[in-house]
Amino acid sequence: MKNITYKFYLRKLGNKHYLYLRLILKRKKSEKSLKCYIPYPEHFKGDYVKGTYPEAVKANVMIGYWKNRISNIILDHTLKRKEIDIHDILHDEFDCKAYFFDFYCKMFQEKQQLLKRGGWKKYLTEYHKLKEFNPNLNWADFDRDFAKKYYMWLINEKKNNINTANRALRLIKTVLNEAVREGYLQENPMKDVKTKWVKGQLTFLTKNELMQLHTHIFEKETEPKLKIVGSYFLFSCYTGLRYSDVKKLKWSDISENYMVNSSHKCNFLMVQI
Repeated sequence: MKNITYKFYLRKLGNKHYLYLRLILKRKKSEKSLKCYIPYPEHFKGDYVKGTYPEAVKANVMIGYWKNRISNIILDHTLKRKEIDIHDILHDEFDCKAYFFDFYCKMFQEKQQLLKRGGWKKYLTEYHKLKEFNPNLNWADFDRDFAKKYYMWLINEKKNNINTANRALRLIKTVLNEAVREGYLQENPMKDVKTKWVKGQLTFLTKNELMQLHTHIFEKETEPKLKIVGSYFLFSCYTGLRYSDVKKLKWSDISENYMVNSSHKCNFLMVQI
């Protein structure tokens, strides 16, 4: 329908910028706050927010949700030859019974408040993969056949390894289980889909290889950016810290010859340096 147009824009309220959706239908204009605060307005590019910080992620999820919602409603009303009312698009409730991605976005927003960044990024990554696989995915599409097709698509098209593909299926089953608990489905259509974990073969740097890398980074004319990255990598090798722990390290964590730092998977680490 050519008489429907929409635009995402920022509105300054006080000292903050908030994301809004403007919808024009039959010369009638309506606006809706998407309840997203954008701390860096220069990162807003019209229908996308640059960055991986929480506010940018939430804004991009909401933009994707409303784009998908508008296109689905237009398609649904076109097939049924029904007139579209602005209220059909801008009402406050997620129409989860009609659209799978609406429920996914709702669930993502709820879990974003509970999970750490690594956890909710998995939901976001899987959301984009599912949208790429089938942008019009609905509840009726989920069955054992879907699981096989999606699994092979992840392996062959996205070049995911076996564990990554199986983790994707497990996350979808989690979403479907939540839909059952909330009454949107009677049962999980993928409940009988089995996933497995294949033990990978880890490789380690030898002491000689580590020394060669150290020499290349600190004793040769190495590009400055590469020297910085290499320094972080060697520091992780020497201390056993994960990148996530190195990233949040402060000078206050270092005392005399020891470094004490909290870790994601244990209460604290004490490393002699």
